[in-house]
Amino acid sequence: MKKILLIFLVSYFIILINLIIFKGNLAIALVSSLLSSIFITLLAIKVLTDELDKLLLEVIKKLEKGESYNLKYFKLKVIEKIKEILENLKKCKKKIKEMNAELKKTFDELLEAFKEFEKGNLSVRLNENRKRNKLQKIFNRALDKLTNIIENIRKEVLELNTQIEILKEQAKRSKELAEQLSDAAQQVATAASDQTEKIHDIKDEIEKTHELAKKTELLSKEGEEMSLNVMQKIDNGLNKVENAVNTMEKINEVIERLSKAIEELGNKSKKINEISVLIKDIAKQTSLLALNASIEAARAGDAGRGFAVVASEIKKLAEEIGRSIEDINKTVEEIQNQIDRTVELGNLGKKEVENGVLAIDEVNKVFLEIKDSIHSTAEKIKSIRESADITIENMGQALRDIQDLASISEQFTATAEELTSTVEEEKKIVEELEKVIDNLNKVSKSVRDSIMKIKTTRDISVDEAHRLLGDPDWIFVNVVPRAKYDGKIPGSLYIPIEELEDRLNEIPKDKKVIVYCKLGFTSPRGYQILKKHGYDVYNLEGGLKAWKERGYEVER
Repeated sequence: MKKILLIFLVSYFIILINLIIFKGNLAIALVSSLLSSIFITLLAIKVLTDELDKLLLEVIKKLEKGESYNLKYFKLKVIEKIKEILENLKKCKKKIKEMNAELKKTFDELLEAFKEFEKGNLSVRLNENRKRNKLQKIFNRALDKLTNIIENIRKEVLELNTQIEILKEQAKRSKELAEQLSDAAQQVATAASDQTEKIHDIKDEIEKTHELAKKTELLSKEGEEMSLNVMQKIDNGLNKVENAVNTMEKINEVIERLSKAIEELGNKSKKINEISVLIKDIAKQTSLLALNASIEAARAGDAGRGFAVVASEIKKLAEEIGRSIEDINKTVEEIQNQIDRTVELGNLGKKEVENGVLAIDEVNKVFLEIKDSIHSTAEKIKSIRESADITIENMGQALRDIQDLASISEQFTATAEELTSTVEEEKKIVEELEKVIDNLNKVSKSVRDSIMKIKTTRDISVDEAHRLLGDPDWIFVNVVPRAKYDGKIPGSLYIPIEELEDRLNEIPKDKKVIVYCKLGFTSPRGYQILKKHGYDVYNLEGGLKAWKERGYEVER
């Protein structure tokens, strides 16, 4: 009996498995179930015959041993066994009937579920509130897993779409960069060619500069030698100026002494003039005395005649002395005038000597300035020569470097031309890549559109949700990622999808939840998370975008 029950239970599960395997194709599922039922019925008949065979085998064994066997008892036992089997079959029939009724309900539920599947709605679930609900639980868990897989695929596809859009932008940018690089490579190649020519020109100029530097160094040496010669001559000139200054100082001293002597002579001549004046006065007095003597002699007559002669001679002598004194006065006056002119000329000479000393001092200063200037010039010429030496050395190194650079530039020109060719090839590859990305984008969008058609949530329309706004039994939750937040429905909670599982305690479990996002791409994930944790949850069709399009209020 237990075997028969087990067989019918197995048949029940085989039928359910057929329905799961063939999903929406009910005809195939029913045919498969019918064949399974026939097979199970035959198996049950075999079990019954096996029971009868056992009884017959027991009778035969006793008869073979010579033991008597009560056929009436056997008959009764068989009849009892058959009755027992019939009773069990009746019980089985009743149970099968109950199972068939339940199976029919399950089939009806499955049929409705498969019809929803056909529409792309995976949010339906079988009723688990039954006595035999293992199939429903398995079916619902399988759908939950499938929904999670689809949601993960949806998430990955959306992420893929985002990455493809980024890749598309990058490809576009790469194409632009490739074009810019192509132009730049062409310009580099042209510039490299021009640079090679210019480097050769620079090389020629450096060679010329090198020669000029050598000439500069030679001229600097000559200038330095000439500066030294000039310095020597300036030193000689300074010595001569110093000698001239000493001579002028000696002349000045002589003129000083001469001036003093002439001044002394002038003083002496003045004394002579004073003496001559005195002598002249004496002569005048003598002449008067002689005149008086002559008068007195005349009065005396012959007695005074001799005295008259003497008086006459004295008068003559006095007159002669007067004339001599006048000559002396004239001579002394001339000497005095000459002395005055000599003193004046001496003073002029002294001034000229002083001016000469000053002029020589100026010449000396000029010579010293020239000496300093020549010394500075010599130092600069020396610096120029040293710089010229360094320049010659640097120019030699520069010439060697420019020769190396010319060689490198020629290689660079060749490389630039190769780069231009390579860039052109890369440009073609980027263009091909852009085409591939465009095709991938189309495929990705097609996959996204297809997978978005699969409904894994229990949806609620925008208008219906708007009517429920403010209802204390309902709560709205915005799960848009924090980086994309741009507002929410008034009075709703904002919990970013990345924080939802950690903040479930903020959502009351005794309320029905309407979950939404910006465009309706993220909210299905929020729906699954809330559903997994036992919330009575609905998904807002079209998200916040559809809400705005209906003109309903949004708060920041």
